[in-house]
Amino acid sequence: MKRSYILSFAAVIIALIIISCIAMPFIFMGKPEPLFSMKNKDTISHQIMVEISDSNNNSIFKEVYVMDPGSEISQSKSAWLLLQLSFPPGNSKDITIKVIVDNDLTEKSQTDLQLWSMFDITLFDEHEESDISLGVIAV
Repeated sequence: MKRSYILSFAAVIIALIIISCIAMPFIFMGKPEPLFSMKNKDTISHQIMVEISDSNNNSIFKEVYVMDPGSEISQSKSAWLLLQLSFPPGNSKDITIKVIVDNDLTEKSQTDLQLWSMFDITLFDEHEESDISLGVIAV
């Protein structure tokens, strides 16, 4: 009886340690960043395809958006991607993002994605050299 009580107590302590190790980054860093945010700073609407794939060229995300002038959207990371980036803590995933605007202009970037990093896509910003600005923001 006493032995099973000690084993149960040890199991609870180990579970609490594991849970606190997993939760600690979220306590200090907050919720994970979205997968990407996108802004249309142009004066006309655009059709934008965003395609994200992993290092093996497997599709993680692919979506087409129609964005009005001045509009802004944000796409959260899928539960599966959040799980992959969470274990082990601090894990990253090598991914490629491709942005195609109006079936013509294309921008492509490859980077390590983490829980607290995201892609920032800006269309037709007058302060940029190109028509598509694609960057990574990390907290």
